[in-house]
Amino acid sequence: MKCTSLRGSRLPFLTILVGAIALGCALQGETPPDQLQVVTDAVQTSAQLEAHQDLVGMYNLEDAVAGAFLRTADINLDFHDTNDNLPAPSQSPNYPDWPDDFTYQSVYQNYANTYHDAATYPWVVFYVNHYASNPTTGPCPSIQVGTTNPASPNVAEPDATRRSSFIFVTDIWLVEKTLCSPAATDQQFENEMIHLVTHEYGHQRAGLTNNSGTNGTLYHTGSVPTGRQDVMVVGASYAELWGYADPVFDATGVETAGAHSTCRGNLLSNRLVSH
Repeated sequence: MKCTSLRGSRLPFLTILVGAIALGCALQGETPPDQLQVVTDAVQTSAQLEAHQDLVGMYNLEDAVAGAFLRTADINLDFHDTNDNLPAPSQSPNYPDWPDDFTYQSVYQNYANTYHDAATYPWVVFYVNHYASNPTTGPCPSIQVGTTNPASPNVAEPDATRRSSFIFVTDIWLVEKTLCSPAATDQQFENEMIHLVTHEYGHQRAGLTNNSGTNGTLYHTGSVPTGRQDVMVVGASYAELWGYADPVFDATGVETAGAHSTCRGNLLSNRLVSH
């Protein structure tokens, strides 16, 4: 699943403060009953050095991403940083950069086969460097921010060796810190990364679709708190990306496993996927 989430121009943002923590998939003012036993995902994180350096100081990143899934579907994310000096993709035709993820999906899969310890950590997020087709000059270009190994819509990949999400961190940093104006503050950049990682892991964890077009009509029929946007929206506003550290998923607040018309329903439907 390809996610081009950053727009080519700044949108007015309503607040630069971190938003209050809200129930990600409840209707405004409602709290879904918490009657489920929490399941825990062992999530490997690994990074190329430059990408890792751009994430230094983001002390809330993992906790905030984990919080979104815990609040929404009682899925606890247990992150394990295994390597912050991964090599470039040796099979890439654009070496040392990352190639087109559709044409060269095998490059991503083979990389994951090599560097994902799927037996120990069934889920994985790779923080990586430059995606070859992303612009590196301004003003304020649109870029692809990540990719997740495609699966069927709303179905988590059952084979842990075929699960992977890649986040093109250095490209995001370049756009938000250098090529666009105003430049993101450190807090705004961390908030944005929280949203982007949550978005990609949503693809991986439950086959969540992008909230756009037909998929939006079919699978994102729930609500979010007033003034917020579903984290699976592509091209979210900077009011959302920069203003909040607690991503929200669309929901009715009354879903059960087997429901597929909201993010929360699909997360509940996939929460017991074999680890």
